[in-house]
Amino acid sequence: MRAAAVLAGSTDATELATLLGWPVHEVLAAGPVDVPADTAPLAEWFRAAPEVASRTFARALAWLSAQGRVEQAAPLVLAFGTPAQRLALLEQAGWLLLWRPRRAVLGPLLASVSMEPGADAVLPLQLAWWIEVERVSHVAERRLQQLAERRRQQTAADDPALPLPLRAALHSRLAQVFDDARGALRWARQAEAGYPTDLTPDALFARYALGLALLDAGQPRAALAPLATLLHACARDGLPMLALDAFAAQARAHDELGDDAALRTTLDAARALAQAQGIADAPALQLLERLRRGQALRRAAFAEPPTAPGTDSDTPLAPPLPATDYDAFPNLVLDALALLQADALAEAADALAALARRETQAFHCRKWRNAHRHARLWWLARRPQAAALADAMAEVPAVDEASTLVELHQAVLAAAAAALAGRPIDAAMLAAWQAELGARGLVRLSQRLALVQAIGTPPDTDALLGWLGAQAADPAPWDAAWLAPKLAKGLEALLTTPAIVRYPAERALAQRLLQHMLAPPAVDTPAEAVDIAAPADLTHREWEILQLIGRHYTNEQIAHQLNVSLATVKTHINRVYGKLGIGSRAEAVQRAHALQRPAG
Repeated sequence: MRAAAVLAGSTDATELATLLGWPVHEVLAAGPVDVPADTAPLAEWFRAAPEVASRTFARALAWLSAQGRVEQAAPLVLAFGTPAQRLALLEQAGWLLLWRPRRAVLGPLLASVSMEPGADAVLPLQLAWWIEVERVSHVAERRLQQLAERRRQQTAADDPALPLPLRAALHSRLAQVFDDARGALRWARQAEAGYPTDLTPDALFARYALGLALLDAGQPRAALAPLATLLHACARDGLPMLALDAFAAQARAHDELGDDAALRTTLDAARALAQAQGIADAPALQLLERLRRGQALRRAAFAEPPTAPGTDSDTPLAPPLPATDYDAFPNLVLDALALLQADALAEAADALAALARRETQAFHCRKWRNAHRHARLWWLARRPQAAALADAMAEVPAVDEASTLVELHQAVLAAAAAALAGRPIDAAMLAAWQAELGARGLVRLSQRLALVQAIGTPPDTDALLGWLGAQAADPAPWDAAWLAPKLAKGLEALLTTPAIVRYPAERALAQRLLQHMLAPPAVDTPAEAVDIAAPADLTHREWEILQLIGRHYTNEQIAHQLNVSLATVKTHINRVYGKLGIGSRAEAVQRAHALQRPAG
């Protein structure tokens, strides 16, 4: 009786009678029974009465499968089932188990049957496990290559154990992992064509591959349709782990489309699902948490007063990964961005140097490398280095209708490097890029490119006015923070134009941004004191003058303060501008503030 209760996970008399093959009244006559916390009674039963236990166990597996209780059946069949029973469970419900919370048992189950006759029947599931859970995509790739070679030798058009649609979905996921966005979309289209409905878990896997492939191909609007279909099916079939993966892809799409409201709604929906299912360690939650942190950083830019956590949406979706974890790389980029946003330049420099070392020691996807490049450019906006900017400018991929998302991001970052270096950018090329970004609905990237164009050489006040207008719904434009040194000059120029009075909203935003950029640093040092060590590339006198510029002293006031001639002051200022790549008084003020902030 106790063993049957373990199998059923229940004390219901009808369920126990079904498993034992007894009349219900005999179960009731036997009296109450508990459900032990472990499987010791079941092990004892198999030792004491192996034939009866085996027959009852077979009935129990059939009953649990009919009830859809695959997560309960899996550990039992792993512990007490025969290889044939394990294979049967995997064939019948292995894909369901892959996308449910207690899926850890799937790995040992697959390993336990890997050498059994008939193991080829669960090979697709094994490949998906390697790709999606164990993250050993190179192992899955080698196995697929071996299977392809076997098909060639046997001149077989297809493999019964691995039909083309499922094989295409697996290839698509591998291509995504290995930065082949074009190949991923090509394979995903083949998989989609082979699954006319979404009624099986492997068909849903193909829908997931398609949504991700469209997103990585730079088509986030198109990605939303298969992802929405996938989420509906996951709710229908009870597949929360796959649903979290779909939420992560959907959130990325909303982020690229610049739809902060939809992004927040998606994050909240994923949070609610994870909490309801008791899921805390899904890889998708790490990606969703990075998107939440990125949105929080954007909201905090130029925020007055600073934003403070206070709702569920402001709490993390996943615990932080150890810094030594491979997957922590993008989290560490966000840490560096937070330091840069706080003008903690010394600490940010150390963080970026550590990221650069990690990037040379292991493969990282291009999306992660772009995030690191963005953080590096933020730092170079404060402390330009000609060689580093030249390297970033050189990495310009072709931009056309076939460009992938990472290529488009990389192109815009290269344009930003040129703007920071004061190098002219071809206007026709930028216009073509903007048209491509607009056609794809890549709002956030399009607005970044507009700002880069506005601060270029020469500055484009019309482009800046358009960018300000596009920020009407965003009270804290994040790109203004990392491009602040160059943007300050453009804002000053725009605010002196007579036409600006016809654009009150844009004028108000420009004034607020400029006021924030030129605000004195939050230190209690008297105006006359100069007690912060000079940057290595400035002399002591040049550093004194730059600090006084940061306190809004005029040239005449500086000359009086330092008891030198006005001509001497101007000479020193020209040298400072040349050494630091400064192009305007406003930029000099902003740079002085950044250099005076205490590290950290």
